[in-house]
Amino acid sequence: MIAIAARIPDKTQATLLGDQITLLAWAILAVLSWLLVRRLPRHERGAWLVVAAYCSVIAIDKAVDLQIAFYSFVQWSVDVLDPWFGLRQHRGVVKVLLLVPMLIVTVGGTIWIVRQDRRLDRSRVFAIAGLVLVVLLVGVRALPGFGFLDEEVGWGLEAVSCWLIAAGLLLGFRGSR
Repeated sequence: MIAIAARIPDKTQATLLGDQITLLAWAILAVLSWLLVRRLPRHERGAWLVVAAYCSVIAIDKAVDLQIAFYSFVQWSVDVLDPWFGLRQHRGVVKVLLLVPMLIVTVGGTIWIVRQDRRLDRSRVFAIAGLVLVVLLVGVRALPGFGFLDEEVGWGLEAVSCWLIAAGLLLGFRGSR
């Protein structure tokens, strides 16, 4: 009988490896995005500034887990406001009331910055499509009742997002010569 030489990692090790790979991918995309921003004239930077900022935030989140800090802040806010408003009995409503304004500000700010860009070519569309996909993934995971997405599905969607952004960057560097 032949013994299997490679040890199959358990779910914790696979998750850790996946997190390290995605951290590396987002960090590389962030650095490349900032390099492209520096290379372009000021009036063509809008969309790439958004891409660079989002990739940077995602990479930082992967490194230090900003979601825990965010949830701690929300928990503290609920603890402070609960005696007056009784927020704990309306968790779903409170979550939506906290997420919707943040979503409006994020999407509105992104649209405003991207509209400042004089050119919205194929490279920018690819990169922004990747960002939209990852923002939708994060949004769906945050909504109550949508925690059913497997980790593998999340990694797959994140990989597609990274590939779209990388394709946009490649086209952006080619077009900036």
